[in-house]
Amino acid sequence: MTPRDRLVLSLGDVRAGDLSLVGGKGANLGELLHLGMPVPSGFCVTTAAFETFVATLHGMDALYGLLDTVNANDVAAARDVGQQVRQALLGLPVPPDIARAVIDEWRAQGEESSYAVRSSATAEDLPGASFAGQQDTYLGIRGEGELINAVRRCWVSLFTDRAILYRVQSGFSHRDVRLAVVVQQMVAAEVSGVLFTADPVTGHRPTLAIDASFGLGESLVGGLVTPDSYRLDKRSRSIVDRQIAYKETAILPLEHGGTQRVQLPESQRSLATLTDSQLLELADLGIRAEAHYGTPQDMEWAMVGGEVRVLQTRPITSLFPIDGVESPDDSLHVFFNMGYQQNMTRAMSPLGMSCIRAFVPFGHVHNQVESIYVRPNGGRLFADLTVPLRHPVGRRVVLGVLSQFDALAPESLRLAMARPEFKKPHAVAMSPTAVRTIAHLLVRVQEALWVQNPSGIVAEVDGLVEQNVRDVRRRLDGMTSPEAQIRAVIDVLRFLHLVVLQWAPRFAAGAVAHRLLLRLGRDWADPQDLADYNVGLPGNVVTEMTLALADVAEAAARSPELVAWFDHVADDSQAWLAKAATIEGSGPFLEQWKGFLQRYGCRGSAEVDISKPRWYEEPLPLLMTLAGYVQQDRGSHRRHQESLEKAAGDAAQRLVTDAARGPGGAARARLVRRLISVSRSG
Repeated sequence: MTPRDRLVLSLGDVRAGDLSLVGGKGANLGELLHLGMPVPSGFCVTTAAFETFVATLHGMDALYGLLDTVNANDVAAARDVGQQVRQALLGLPVPPDIARAVIDEWRAQGEESSYAVRSSATAEDLPGASFAGQQDTYLGIRGEGELINAVRRCWVSLFTDRAILYRVQSGFSHRDVRLAVVVQQMVAAEVSGVLFTADPVTGHRPTLAIDASFGLGESLVGGLVTPDSYRLDKRSRSIVDRQIAYKETAILPLEHGGTQRVQLPESQRSLATLTDSQLLELADLGIRAEAHYGTPQDMEWAMVGGEVRVLQTRPITSLFPIDGVESPDDSLHVFFNMGYQQNMTRAMSPLGMSCIRAFVPFGHVHNQVESIYVRPNGGRLFADLTVPLRHPVGRRVVLGVLSQFDALAPESLRLAMARPEFKKPHAVAMSPTAVRTIAHLLVRVQEALWVQNPSGIVAEVDGLVEQNVRDVRRRLDGMTSPEAQIRAVIDVLRFLHLVVLQWAPRFAAGAVAHRLLLRLGRDWADPQDLADYNVGLPGNVVTEMTLALADVAEAAARSPELVAWFDHVADDSQAWLAKAATIEGSGPFLEQWKGFLQRYGCRGSAEVDISKPRWYEEPLPLLMTLAGYVQQDRGSHRRHQESLEKAAGDAAQRLVTDAARGPGGAARARLVRRLISVSRSG
């Protein structure tokens, strides 16, 4: 008989490669035992036994067919089909050869002991999916009858409602997932818990987290008790934090099998569950397991007689990947998710990320196209803010800028900066050229703030952008080879740095003016006026685009038949537009539509990613928006914009009037008028 045909295997004979035979839990336990870890002895009832058991049920193929009809959102169907499968399997006797093999191995292990009987699925404890806890576990099992019944109930638990839905959602075939059963001698745990070799809350890899409670681990896993919580630094093997909880209850094993929940004596409830030496011993076991498997581990453990027993280990599947954003110097680096800051939660394309990295005007070491200070990871872009955050001036700038977008972001960064391993020299060494550039920019900000005519800022910046577009078109039109076009695009991205440097001082001046006005007016200005003076900004491209799209909708609304056709906007936008062109009275709409796409068609959803379709390529999102716009009152969008502009003008006038009151009012009013003008233009 080959090992794969065996119905029962001792844990000592199991290795990591036996996943298909003993499931994830069994394979991990066998591997840990082979590594010399203190794993309780036991054996596995293999997937071959499960397949033999299931095959004895006539009509199992039909039940698998019913399972295949369940979709991820149909809880009722999963409940109904699951109940049919479970009832059918629970009525089956365990085949005699399987029962005999299980009983023989149980006697060899020691029939006087209590046992933990745990499910171990072949789709469990995988790096990309967490099936742990989907199937059943039975504790304190004694005697032949209880053992065989517990094995059968574990098999049947492969078809709980939760397990069925999870497989559907994760794309696993019901027929392909099989179940082994791990039978281990029970550990009469005095203390038990879980160990994570990376902090599951912060994702910090050098931090090891341990949660512990008195008694069996089921009280912690089931949420019946708040555990003690410890944090250790894996590099220095030091304890960096401990939180001792008030623990009222524990689950303890019964002498003759089973478990019970007990109330802990008052004197024990506030005691620490682990000593420093025990914490360090657990940490060493976790670090060994992580080093062996090559990935952060979630380890279950128990303590009996002061000695550790490892009950299980599995990969932590909830950690965000860090490929590409590792620390370049082994110190703590802070990487900030740029896309999430802009509400872009979807993954970006490699092309889109590469273009943005090329656009960043610094960090191009050895003439690399992409900046080293913006890193791709998990389909997202992260800015390495470590260097400026370590510099006193850079820290103020970064925190000040981020506070304009997200009030919570600066506090998150401060928590990271408070860690001892973050406190390193900032290593900022600016060249004379960099110093001159920064000084020049600061001078230009002051010029835009106090000297230049604000009314020309928008036209000037728009002119810079339009000229750049013309230059790019002219250059690309003269090139035929893809290689030459790619080189031109790279040069364009570098040239855009100069464009940014030209308009950035105007933008910065506007932001500074707004903050100065808020500070100046906090004692005498109406807060509502300080909020309203900057609404309805003329020249804002998003405002103008929205108004232009509403104009397109108004042109469409002149034809009732065309309005009705908007109810049928579907996936095929080109077919919809072709049909719209045949509708009487659609001419004005199509003319406005063409003009809109010519002006704004280069934009699109998640447009910062250059690989995403633009509106001129896929206009469906625009058509769906227009379907709502055509139902609005004619002229309502223009009236709304006019009301905003009037509210802003009135608020600005009140601010100037209020500033003029009191001593020095004339000078204060001139200052407020200037700040309002610069803020609205910049």
